Amino acid sequence: MSGGGGSSGAPQSAPAAPTPTAANQAAADFARERARQAGLAAAATFTTVAYIKTVPAIDPNVSFSSQLHAVQLNPTAPFESILSYVRHCFLPYSRAIMASSLDDGDDKKDAANAAAIRGVNNKLSELEGELLRSQQTIDIPLITLEVHKLIAEFLKKSRNEGKATPTPEDMGSVANDTNFLNEVQRGLGEWKKQITAVTKLSRDVSTGTTVQEIDFWLKKERAIHHIYEQRESYPIEFTFQLLKKKQRHLATFGFMPDVGLCDDGRDKDPVHKCSSLLREFPIAKLLSATDLEGVMVAIEKMFAHLKNIRRIAYPIVRAIAFTHSTCSLSSPSASPPKSLTNSVSCLLWCSVIT
Repeated sequence: MSGGGGSSGAPQSAPAAPTPTAANQAAADFARERARQAGLAAAATFTTVAYIKTVPAIDPNVSFSSQLHAVQLNPTAPFESILSYVRHCFLPYSRAIMASSLDDGDDKKDAANAAAIRGVNNKLSELEGELLRSQQTIDIPLITLEVHKLIAEFLKKSRNEGKATPTPEDMGSVANDTNFLNEVQRGLGEWKKQITAVTKLSRDVSTGTTVQEIDFWLKKERAIHHIYEQRESYPIEFTFQLLKKKQRHLATFGFMPDVGLCDDGRDKDPVHKCSSLLREFPIAKLLSATDLEGVMVAIEKMFAHLKNIRRIAYPIVRAIAFTHSTCSLSSPSASPPKSLTNSVSCLLWCSVIT
C-alpha cells in the first residue's frame, strides 16, 4: 500500500534554467561596463620603471643605490619619455663634461678625450632631433578604392581560368545591365570624394615647425603614390574600360585632373616635386648643431638647397613662411633671438629669389 501524499515513478528532471530577460541582460551589460571602466582606471595608475644594473651581479654587501639605476617611462608615450631624458639630463650632462674637458685639457690625451666627448655630444644632439621629429609626425591615411563586387568576382574567376586581362565584353549580359552600370558609376563618384580628400589636404605652415612641413609633404606623397598604384592596377583600369565602352563618358572624362592628380603619372605630380625638395632639406644639420660654427655650416647648406625652390611649384607665400620657421630653429633645446631669426630669414629668402 502506498502513502497517501507520496508519488512513485521515474525521478523528476531539474527545472529548466530561466531565459535571460531584458532586465537581466541590461544588468550584465552594466556590470561588464563597470569592470571595463575599473580596468581602465587601474591601468591609468600604473607606470613603467626600468631597473638597470651597473654591475654584472648584485653584491648584497653594497648598497643597492650604487648598483642600480631606476628609469621611469611612460608606457603610452615612450619616445616622449626618452626625449625628456635626452634633452634635460643626458645632453646637459654631456655638454658640462665637454666644457670641463676643454677648460682642463692641456695635453694630447685630454684633447683626444675632448674629441671623443664631442662626438658623443653630437650623437646625442642628433638623437634629440630624431626624437623631436617623431613627436611632430602628421598622419595621412592610405585610402583604398573599392572595386564593385561583381567586377571583383569576375576578375577573380578570370584569373583562375588563366585570363590575366579580360575585357568588358567577357562579362556578357551583366555588362549591359543599367542598374549594374549605375552602381559602378556611383562607385566612381565615391572614389573622387576619397581621392580629393587627400589631394586637397593642406596645413598652415606658419603655425607649425619645419619638421612638420617636411613630414606633411612626405606623408602626402606616400598617400598619393598609393592612389596612383591603385589607379594603375587592372581592377581599377577595367572599371574605367567598362564605363567607356558603355558610353559613360561623363564619369570617366577628366577624372585625374578633377581629383587633383596628373595624367602624366606620379613623377609629374606637383606633390612629388615638393617632397623631392624637402626630403633632402638639411634640417637635421641645424637641429643637431651644438655650437655657432655648426649653425653656420647648416645655414650655408640651406642657402644652397633652397635655390632649388625656383624649379618647382612650391607656393611663394608658403616658401616665405617655411624659411621663417626654419630660421626660428637653432637646436630643439635653444631658441635664437628674434632679431637674428628675422635677419637669417631675410638672407635665406634673398638667396632663393636671386
